[in-house]
Amino acid sequence: MLGPQVLLEAARRYGVARLVHISTDEVYGSAPPDVSFDENAPLCPSSPYAASKASGDLLVASYVHTFGLPAIVLRCTNNYGPYQFPEKLIPLMIANALEDRPLPVYGDGLQARDGGGEVLHTLVVEADLRFALGEDLLHVAQFLLGARDERGPGPDPAGRTAAEQGFAPAQSNLGAAYAQGQGVVADVAQALQWYRKAAAQGDAIAERNLGRMYEQGQGVTTDDAAAAKWYAEAAARGDADAQYRLGVMYAQGRGVIRNNGEAVKWYREAAAQQFAPARQALDELTHSQKPQ
Repeated sequence: MLGPQVLLEAARRYGVARLVHISTDEVYGSAPPDVSFDENAPLCPSSPYAASKASGDLLVASYVHTFGLPAIVLRCTNNYGPYQFPEKLIPLMIANALEDRPLPVYGDGLQARDGGGEVLHTLVVEADLRFALGEDLLHVAQFLLGARDERGPGPDPAGRTAAEQGFAPAQSNLGAAYAQGQGVVADVAQALQWYRKAAAQGDAIAERNLGRMYEQGQGVTTDDAAAAKWYAEAAARGDADAQYRLGVMYAQGRGVIRNNGEAVKWYREAAAQQFAPARQALDELTHSQKPQ
Protein backbone atom coordinates (compact mmCIF):
# COMPACT_ATOMS: atom_id res chain seq x y z
CA MET A 1 0.00 0.00 0.00
CA LEU A 2 2.90 2.39 0.61
CA GLY A 3 3.92 2.47 -3.06
CA PRO A 4 0.58 3.74 -4.40
CA GLN A 5 0.27 6.23 -1.53
CA VAL A 6 3.69 7.73 -2.25
CA LEU A 7 2.92 8.06 -5.96
CA LEU A 8 -0.53 9.50 -5.33
CA GLU A 9 0.80 12.12 -2.95
CA ALA A 10 3.57 13.08 -5.38
CA ALA A 11 1.05 13.32 -8.22
CA ARG A 12 -1.17 15.57 -6.08
CA ARG A 13 1.66 17.86 -5.01
CA TYR A 14 3.19 18.31 -8.42
CA GLY A 15 -0.01 18.54 -10.44
CA VAL A 16 0.46 15.42 -12.59
CA ALA A 17 -1.89 15.61 -15.56
CA ARG A 18 -2.89 11.93 -15.41
CA LEU A 19 -2.07 8.98 -13.17
CA VAL A 20 -2.74 5.47 -14.43
CA HIS A 21 -2.80 2.91 -11.61
CA ILE A 22 -2.18 -0.62 -12.90
CA SER A 23 -4.16 -3.02 -10.75
CA THR A 24 -5.31 -6.61 -11.33
CA ASP A 25 -8.52 -8.54 -11.88
CA GLU A 26 -7.62 -10.57 -8.79
CA VAL A 27 -9.21 -7.87 -6.62
CA TYR A 28 -12.58 -9.41 -7.57
CA GLY A 29 -11.68 -12.86 -6.27
CA SER A 30 -12.59 -16.07 -8.07
CA ALA A 31 -15.43 -15.88 -10.57
CA PRO A 32 -18.23 -18.47 -10.42
CA PRO A 33 -18.71 -20.57 -13.57
CA ASP A 34 -20.00 -18.57 -16.56
CA VAL A 35 -19.73 -15.27 -14.66
CA SER A 36 -17.69 -12.30 -15.85
CA PHE A 37 -16.82 -9.34 -13.66
CA ASP A 38 -17.20 -5.72 -14.71
CA GLU A 39 -16.13 -2.44 -13.10
CA ASN A 40 -19.14 -2.46 -10.76
CA ALA A 41 -18.45 -5.88 -9.27
CA PRO A 42 -17.65 -5.80 -5.53
CA LEU A 43 -14.05 -6.22 -4.44
CA CYS A 44 -13.50 -9.63 -2.86
CA PRO A 45 -9.76 -10.39 -2.82
CA SER A 46 -8.84 -13.89 -1.69
CA SER A 47 -5.06 -13.57 -1.25
CA PRO A 48 -2.74 -11.12 0.52
CA TYR A 49 -1.46 -9.97 -2.87
CA ALA A 50 -4.96 -9.25 -4.16
CA ALA A 51 -5.90 -7.55 -0.89
CA SER A 52 -2.91 -5.21 -1.15
CA LYS A 53 -3.86 -4.36 -4.74
CA ALA A 54 -7.46 -3.68 -3.71
CA SER A 55 -6.17 -1.38 -0.99
CA GLY A 56 -4.20 0.55 -3.59
CA ASP A 57 -7.33 0.84 -5.73
CA LEU A 58 -9.26 2.32 -2.81
CA LEU A 59 -6.47 4.80 -2.13
CA VAL A 60 -6.66 5.96 -5.74
CA ALA A 61 -10.42 6.37 -5.46
CA SER A 62 -9.99 8.38 -2.26
CA TYR A 63 -7.55 10.79 -3.94
CA VAL A 64 -9.92 11.22 -6.88
CA HIS A 65 -12.82 11.96 -4.54
CA THR A 66 -10.99 14.12 -1.99
CA PHE A 67 -8.50 16.03 -4.13
CA GLY A 68 -9.93 15.70 -7.63
CA LEU A 69 -6.77 13.91 -8.75
CA PRO A 70 -7.04 12.92 -12.45
CA ALA A 71 -6.45 9.19 -12.01
CA ILE A 72 -7.80 5.95 -13.39
CA VAL A 73 -7.50 2.31 -12.29
CA LEU A 74 -6.90 -0.42 -14.89
CA ARG A 75 -7.68 -3.95 -13.71
CA CYS A 76 -6.09 -6.09 -16.38
CA THR A 77 -6.04 -9.86 -16.63
CA ASN A 78 -2.86 -11.89 -16.99
CA ASN A 79 -0.39 -10.38 -19.44
CA TYR A 80 2.04 -12.39 -21.51
CA GLY A 81 4.80 -11.44 -23.90
CA PRO A 82 8.54 -11.48 -24.60
CA TYR A 83 10.93 -11.63 -21.62
CA GLN A 84 8.18 -12.53 -19.16
CA PHE A 85 9.40 -13.77 -15.79
CA PRO A 86 10.03 -17.53 -16.19
CA GLU A 87 7.84 -18.57 -13.27
CA LYS A 88 4.69 -17.48 -15.14
CA LEU A 89 2.45 -20.05 -16.83
CA ILE A 90 3.37 -19.73 -20.51
CA PRO A 91 7.17 -19.39 -20.23
CA LEU A 92 7.26 -22.05 -17.50
CA MET A 93 5.35 -24.57 -19.63
CA ILE A 94 7.49 -23.86 -22.69
CA ALA A 95 10.76 -24.11 -20.75
CA ASN A 96 9.74 -27.35 -19.03
CA ALA A 97 8.51 -28.89 -22.27
CA LEU A 98 11.78 -28.07 -24.02
CA GLU A 99 13.68 -29.79 -21.23
CA ASP A 100 11.26 -32.76 -21.07
CA ARG A 101 10.28 -31.88 -17.49
CA PRO A 102 6.84 -32.25 -15.87
CA LEU A 103 4.25 -29.58 -16.67
CA PRO A 104 2.88 -28.37 -13.32
CA VAL A 105 -0.86 -27.70 -13.13
CA TYR A 106 -2.42 -25.50 -10.46
CA GLY A 107 -5.06 -27.23 -8.33
CA ASP A 108 -7.22 -29.71 -10.23
CA GLY A 109 -6.57 -28.02 -13.54
CA LEU A 110 -10.17 -26.87 -13.99
CA GLN A 111 -9.55 -23.19 -13.26
CA ALA A 112 -10.18 -20.83 -16.16
CA ARG A 113 -7.78 -17.96 -16.80
CA ASP A 114 -8.10 -14.82 -18.85
CA GLY A 115 -5.07 -13.33 -20.52
CA GLY A 116 -3.97 -10.74 -23.00
CA GLY A 117 -0.80 -9.83 -24.83
CA GLU A 118 1.35 -7.12 -23.29
CA VAL A 119 1.11 -5.09 -26.52
CA LEU A 120 -2.67 -4.87 -26.17
CA HIS A 121 -2.40 -3.78 -22.55
CA THR A 122 0.18 -1.16 -23.51
CA LEU A 123 -2.22 0.17 -26.15
CA VAL A 124 -4.94 0.61 -23.54
CA VAL A 125 -2.63 2.56 -21.23
CA GLU A 126 -1.27 4.70 -24.06
CA ALA A 127 -4.73 5.45 -25.44
CA ASP A 128 -5.97 6.53 -22.01
CA LEU A 129 -3.00 8.84 -21.47
CA ARG A 130 -3.22 10.45 -24.88
CA PHE A 131 -6.97 11.02 -24.64
CA ALA A 132 -6.70 12.34 -21.09
CA LEU A 133 -4.04 14.81 -22.18
CA GLY A 134 -6.40 16.32 -24.74
CA GLU A 135 -5.64 14.48 -27.95
CA ASP A 136 -8.56 13.76 -30.25
CA LEU A 137 -9.93 10.26 -29.61
CA LEU A 138 -10.31 9.40 -33.30
CA HIS A 139 -6.73 10.43 -34.01
CA VAL A 140 -5.52 8.46 -31.00
CA ALA A 141 -7.26 5.34 -32.32
CA GLN A 142 -5.95 5.85 -35.85
CA PHE A 143 -2.42 6.47 -34.63
CA LEU A 144 -2.35 3.43 -32.35
CA LEU A 145 -3.77 1.16 -35.03
CA GLY A 146 -1.21 2.39 -37.54
CA ALA A 147 1.69 2.32 -35.09
CA ARG A 148 1.06 -1.25 -33.97
CA ASP A 149 -0.19 -2.87 -37.19
CA GLU A 150 2.49 -5.36 -38.25
CA ARG A 151 1.73 -4.62 -41.90
CA GLY A 152 3.05 -1.09 -41.39
CA PRO A 153 1.66 2.22 -42.62
CA GLY A 154 1.69 1.22 -46.29
CA PRO A 155 -1.31 -1.08 -46.79
CA ASP A 156 -2.98 -0.05 -43.53
CA PRO A 157 -4.45 3.47 -43.76
CA ALA A 158 -5.08 4.04 -40.04
CA GLY A 159 -1.80 5.63 -38.97
CA ARG A 160 -1.39 7.40 -42.32
CA THR A 161 -4.88 8.87 -42.04
CA ALA A 162 -4.07 10.38 -38.66
CA ALA A 163 -0.79 11.74 -40.04
CA GLU A 164 -2.47 13.29 -43.05
CA GLN A 165 -5.02 14.91 -40.76
CA GLY A 166 -2.21 16.64 -38.86
CA PHE A 167 -1.79 14.40 -35.80
CA ALA A 168 1.86 14.97 -34.82
CA PRO A 169 2.62 11.57 -33.14
CA ALA A 170 1.32 9.77 -36.25
CA GLN A 171 3.40 12.03 -38.50
CA SER A 172 6.50 11.25 -36.45
CA ASN A 173 5.71 7.53 -36.57
CA LEU A 174 5.24 7.67 -40.33
CA GLY A 175 8.56 9.47 -40.68
CA ALA A 176 10.25 6.68 -38.75
CA ALA A 177 8.59 4.08 -40.99
CA TYR A 178 10.01 5.74 -44.10
CA ALA A 179 13.42 6.23 -42.49
CA GLN A 180 13.67 2.56 -41.52
CA GLY A 181 11.71 0.98 -44.37
CA GLN A 182 9.13 -0.54 -42.03
CA GLY A 183 5.97 -1.40 -43.96
CA VAL A 184 6.96 0.97 -46.80
CA VAL A 185 9.86 1.34 -49.18
CA ALA A 186 12.56 3.32 -47.39
CA ASP A 187 12.42 6.93 -48.54
CA VAL A 188 14.60 9.50 -46.78
CA ALA A 189 12.81 12.42 -48.44
CA GLN A 190 9.45 11.19 -47.16
CA ALA A 191 10.96 10.64 -43.71
CA LEU A 192 12.21 14.23 -43.64
CA GLN A 193 8.84 15.54 -44.80
CA TRP A 194 6.89 13.79 -42.06
CA TYR A 195 9.45 14.55 -39.36
CA ARG A 196 9.33 18.24 -40.28
CA LYS A 197 5.55 18.31 -40.12
CA ALA A 198 5.59 16.69 -36.69
CA ALA A 199 8.43 18.90 -35.47
CA ALA A 200 6.50 21.99 -36.51
CA GLN A 201 3.94 20.95 -33.88
CA GLY A 202 6.57 20.43 -31.20
CA ASP A 203 6.91 16.63 -31.38
CA ALA A 204 10.14 15.91 -29.49
CA ILE A 205 10.78 12.54 -31.15
CA ALA A 206 10.56 14.11 -34.61
CA GLU A 207 12.84 16.95 -33.53
CA ARG A 208 15.42 14.51 -32.22
CA ASN A 209 15.25 12.39 -35.38
CA LEU A 210 15.70 15.49 -37.54
CA GLY A 211 18.76 16.32 -35.48
CA ARG A 212 20.15 12.86 -36.11
CA MET A 213 19.52 13.12 -39.86
CA TYR A 214 21.34 16.45 -40.05
CA GLU A 215 24.19 15.12 -37.92
CA GLN A 216 24.61 12.01 -40.07
CA GLY A 217 23.79 13.63 -43.42
CA GLN A 218 20.81 11.39 -44.17
CA GLY A 219 18.91 12.96 -47.06
CA VAL A 220 20.41 16.36 -46.26
CA THR A 221 23.85 17.93 -46.28
CA THR A 222 25.60 17.25 -42.99
CA ASP A 223 24.98 20.30 -40.82
CA ASP A 224 26.05 20.15 -37.17
CA ALA A 225 24.51 23.54 -36.42
CA ALA A 226 21.11 22.36 -37.67
CA ALA A 227 21.55 19.10 -35.75
CA ALA A 228 22.31 20.98 -32.54
CA LYS A 229 19.28 23.22 -33.11
CA TRP A 230 16.90 20.27 -33.39
CA TYR A 231 18.51 18.42 -30.49
CA ALA A 232 18.10 21.56 -28.38
CA GLU A 233 14.39 21.76 -29.24
CA ALA A 234 13.81 18.13 -28.26
CA ALA A 235 16.08 18.37 -25.20
CA ALA A 236 14.09 21.31 -23.87
CA ARG A 237 10.97 19.12 -24.07
CA GLY A 238 12.66 16.49 -21.89
CA ASP A 239 13.80 13.96 -24.51
CA ALA A 240 16.68 12.13 -22.81
CA ASP A 241 18.31 10.91 -26.03
CA ALA A 242 18.33 14.47 -27.42
CA GLN A 243 19.71 15.81 -24.14
CA TYR A 244 22.56 13.33 -24.33
CA ARG A 245 23.29 14.12 -27.99
CA LEU A 246 23.23 17.85 -27.30
CA GLY A 247 25.68 17.26 -24.46
CA VAL A 248 28.00 15.44 -26.87
CA MET A 249 27.89 18.33 -29.31
CA TYR A 250 28.77 20.83 -26.58
CA ALA A 251 31.58 18.58 -25.33
CA GLN A 252 33.03 18.25 -28.84
CA GLY A 253 32.23 21.76 -30.07
CA ARG A 254 30.23 20.55 -33.05
CA GLY A 255 27.54 22.93 -34.27
CA VAL A 256 27.92 24.95 -31.07
CA ILE A 257 30.77 26.66 -29.23
CA ARG A 258 32.51 24.08 -27.09
CA ASN A 259 31.25 24.40 -23.54
CA ASN A 260 31.87 21.68 -20.96
CA GLY A 261 29.49 23.36 -18.54
CA GLU A 262 26.63 23.01 -21.02
CA ALA A 263 27.72 19.45 -21.80
CA VAL A 264 27.59 18.53 -18.09
CA LYS A 265 24.20 20.22 -17.75
CA TRP A 266 22.62 18.18 -20.55
CA TYR A 267 24.34 14.94 -19.55
CA ARG A 268 22.88 15.39 -16.06
CA GLU A 269 19.40 16.02 -17.44
CA ALA A 270 19.56 12.79 -19.44
CA ALA A 271 21.21 10.81 -16.64
CA ALA A 272 18.39 11.84 -14.31
CA GLN A 273 16.10 9.89 -16.63
CA GLN A 274 18.33 6.81 -16.29
CA PHE A 275 19.79 7.26 -19.79
CA ALA A 276 22.90 5.10 -19.42
CA PRO A 277 25.11 6.65 -22.16
CA ALA A 278 24.64 10.06 -20.56
CA ARG A 279 25.68 8.78 -17.15
CA GLN A 280 28.83 7.26 -18.63
CA ALA A 281 29.64 10.43 -20.59
CA LEU A 282 29.08 12.53 -17.48
CA ASP A 283 31.45 10.36 -15.46
CA GLU A 284 34.13 10.55 -18.15
CA LEU A 285 33.82 14.31 -18.59
CA THR A 286 33.83 15.16 -14.90
CA HIS A 287 36.77 12.79 -14.30
CA SER A 288 38.79 14.42 -17.10
CA GLN A 289 38.22 17.84 -15.50
CA LYS A 290 39.62 16.83 -12.11
CA PRO A 291 43.17 18.02 -11.40
CA GLN A 292 45.68 15.21 -11.66
